Amino acid sequence: MNNTKEERFVIRVIPVNNEPPRFTYRNAPLKVTRGGSVPLGLPVLGVLDPDTSLEDLKFTLSVMPDHGRMEKILNTSKVYLRQGQVINLFC
Repeated sequence: MNNTKEERFVIRVIPVNNEPPRFTYRNAPLKVTRGGSVPLGLPVLGVLDPDTSLEDLKFTLSVMPDHGRMEKILNTSKVYLRQGQVINLFC
C-alpha cells in the first residue's frame, strides 16, 4: 500500500444574508484511498442556512488539494473543478 501524507482542507462559511450558515459536522474526517473517490455532498458537508434553500447553497473552491483532484459529476460525465470555481451541489 502506498500512502501520501495526510492533507487537510478548510471549508469556510461566509454569510450573505441575515442568518449565518452553520456546519452540523465539525471537523469530520474524510478518508480517500489511493485511486479512490469520495463524494462531497450535503451528508459530508452538513451545511444548514436558515434563510437559504438547499438548492441555492453555493460553495467556492478556494484552495486545491496538493494531491489528487476535485471533480463534479454532471449527469454521467466528470468535470474537473478549478480553484475559484463556484459549486452548487444540486446542478
